[in-house]
Amino acid sequence: MFSNIDILRTIVLLRHARSNKNDQNRHGGKGSTLVDGATIEIESVVDQLSQIPTEFELILYSPRIQCEQTANVLGKLLKIPVIKSQELDPIYLGVIDGMSDVEVTNTYPEISMQLEKWRNGEIEINQLKIPKMANCHDFYDKGKVFIENIINSKKFVIIVATRSVLVLLMNVLLDRSSKVGGNYREIKWKNSEFAIFNNNGIGKYFNSDISTLRLNVVEVQHTIRGTLGNLRGVIHNSIFPAKGIVILVHGYFTSNKLGPENLYVQIARLFATCGYDVWRFDSYGVGDSDGSFDDSTYGLRINDYKIIIDIALKQHNNILLLGHSMGTSISIYLANTYHQNIKTLFLLSPSFGGFTWIDNLIPKETQELLQQHGFAYRRTQRITNNFIEQIVSENIYQEVLKCNARCILFYGLNDEYFDKLSVSRVTEHMKHKTLIEISGNGHNFLGDRMILFEKIKFAIMGL
Repeated sequence: MFSNIDILRTIVLLRHARSNKNDQNRHGGKGSTLVDGATIEIESVVDQLSQIPTEFELILYSPRIQCEQTANVLGKLLKIPVIKSQELDPIYLGVIDGMSDVEVTNTYPEISMQLEKWRNGEIEINQLKIPKMANCHDFYDKGKVFIENIINSKKFVIIVATRSVLVLLMNVLLDRSSKVGGNYREIKWKNSEFAIFNNNGIGKYFNSDISTLRLNVVEVQHTIRGTLGNLRGVIHNSIFPAKGIVILVHGYFTSNKLGPENLYVQIARLFATCGYDVWRFDSYGVGDSDGSFDDSTYGLRINDYKIIIDIALKQHNNILLLGHSMGTSISIYLANTYHQNIKTLFLLSPSFGGFTWIDNLIPKETQELLQQHGFAYRRTQRITNNFIEQIVSENIYQEVLKCNARCILFYGLNDEYFDKLSVSRVTEHMKHKTLIEISGNGHNFLGDRMILFEKIKFAIMGL
């Protein structure tokens, strides 16, 4: 993180509203006016900023007409001064400055290929070789001085700028550099999206479609002492006053705090943008936590999650659980234990233990080895008979009957482990349930996740 972040007050980095230049997909240039209806985007930004407990004092904007128009509307709505800053001048892109994507592709195909790699985060800024382009090191130094001046001013500032300037300032605040290996890379940033920097780190609010969840969000690493050792994880702090804390309860075999193909990371960012803090921890013997996988048991996981919940309750009395696969049955058990504080469960790919769970997930030959030797390998993981016996003996039906929490279930219609009938046999006993079917996805939601994310976001809005 930027070395002076400890004295940093709140800074908002906002990309200007949509302009005609954006519709033409032009790089750099002299800028252009906003499109009709862009004021609605700016009003939406103000609505979000109003939820942040900060009284902004000043708006600074890049010397481009689209930034000036955005800043002026913003300043009028927030009733704060607006000042143009030459220090926020965008980077000059040399021979392609002002050209459209099509023009660059037709005229400079090699540069077009470079730009594609830049957009995908495959290369650093120092690897962009565009004739007559401004020196990237000078551009970076200018941004670093600007941030230092803002910090020294000790003001709550909103910066309205073009994408190249925002990417610059974000890289500065993330303590990256323009030197080789400094990791100064592209950060995707749509019109009217903003990022917030303050003493608590960085939070990003995505004021556009849900695909922007791919962008980086600052994640605070944290360690909690569990039953047998340290549990290591990541905490997402919402940029807004937290409505509650969501605790991830991950699955068994190939799962950890990241989830299959980063599923949990993406969902955590979604919850954070909706005003919830999210805690993602590896269970004992999994991922970055202490212990080995074969030391992990069902009962141990429950005990460790109780420790996590007890700590979370000291910060907020509204706890939500997000369980996936085997984590769904653990979530139900925990909801019954903490029924006064856990009122809502998000259950992905519900897997409710018992013999059906074993038969679906563990091949017959592996089950036979477990019976003979007390352990066996599933892929690269050593599983123990002790863990399996605990799951088989689990009385999930009794826990479901006791559960008064609202259960929002997300079931992939192509689930390769549990068919809809086996899931329904358990869920039909739930008192307060909503079953949401996700087409084109299986147990780990490796299909079109946008469908899942939209459904989750809709469910969050209904809380």
